[in-house]
Amino acid sequence: DEHLLNSGLHYLILRPGALTDDEPTGKYTNERPSKRDDAKITRADVAHALLYSAGTTSEQNRIVELFNGKSPLESILNP
Repeated sequence: DEHLLNSGLHYLILRPGALTDDEPTGKYTNERPSKRDDAKITRADVAHALLYSAGTTSEQNRIVELFNGKSPLESILNP
């Protein structure tokens, strides 16, 4: 991450919570849950977030923690 942060390139770094094999929810949050056991996200939802972010141009340099939550992905990655 540090190399990218210092590169001068535009970036979006996704930091997913604990990965699960559960069915995807399609709902996200970037707020760390208060209970450690709730700080998780499905692998399929992470894959969706990566595909979405790869196809979306943003000039905001951001680091986003990502967990399953209650909001659509667009509202989390496009504030």
